Amino acid sequence: MSVRVKLLICTIFLVLFVLPAQAGQRVGLALVANCSGFASFGGSIILDRDNTGAGREAFSVSAWDGDGTLLYQGPTESFLVGGAVDFPTGYKIGYTTAPSSNPIIVTVTSAEGNGLRAQTIYSAAGRCVGLPTVDQPVISGVTTASLPINTVPPLSNNSADELRGEAGILIANTAFLNLRSGDGAEYTIVGRVAGGATLIPLGHNANFSWWYVQAGDVVGWALAELVIPRGDFTGVPLVEAVGVIGLPRFFLFSDQNLLTLPDKFSAPVCGLVGNLEYEVTGKNSAGTFLFITATCKDGGGAEGWIPADFGGLRNPGNLALPVK
Repeated sequence: MSVRVKLLICTIFLVLFVLPAQAGQRVGLALVANCSGFASFGGSIILDRDNTGAGREAFSVSAWDGDGTLLYQGPTESFLVGGAVDFPTGYKIGYTTAPSSNPIIVTVTSAEGNGLRAQTIYSAAGRCVGLPTVDQPVISGVTTASLPINTVPPLSNNSADELRGEAGILIANTAFLNLRSGDGAEYTIVGRVAGGATLIPLGHNANFSWWYVQAGDVVGWALAELVIPRGDFTGVPLVEAVGVIGLPRFFLFSDQNLLTLPDKFSAPVCGLVGNLEYEVTGKNSAGTFLFITATCKDGGGAEGWIPADFGGLRNPGNLALPVK
């Protein structure tokens, strides 16, 4: 990937949203924008349409302010269809024209060509403190990627430089505050902050029960009951959550065997470690056994049955469990 493509990924503080993408596919891509430019928090796009007639997909990156002024126009790049273009964390690019209004929109666009129309792969909206805001439709809040099962989130926080100039801030008012991919406890965890950590408000949901926030390099949703607001929140926009509902999980109380059948006397598949969670994909008709996906003690992956009374089922999204 050229330096120019890497530059398409730049700086702090934003409200993210994804438009329907029928061109390249976004994989965890998160761009953030501020007054001087935009940056990447990582991710990639998978190129999946030939808009060049040569087995390649051409795309470019641009930035606009709320008045429609073009702030940056990147070169058109192309890569083989089926390949991935990575956006490394920390790559930044500055605007060639200073913004005069909010929001600031950064867009990755698959080019027109080979009989195909131009299509948006990804778009992110940020703001610049002190600039007027032009009315915009409700945007969608894309967050940092969800954490894998049984992962302890690293603690995130904002630096003094990231907080400078913020009209309003949010302070975590609990020992540890989980940041989620959506505005509800049913959504997956994307990060965590310690008590007293200061969060940048990027948006809020319709009833102000959750805040869409930034903590260092993590963007997620924080429960309003667990933060203390300080300052002016005028202009903080309404954001629609587009998070991931957490799959049902089974917390295993102690080391046990994974079984081949829903029967305590059936042959074991492998041994499981207790005090961990395992994803649940089904149950027997009586609900006395759960079918789970697990990593065995020996490190291999497996599926099998576990008695329901060997642990606790966690299903915050109230998802239906199929009978197997």
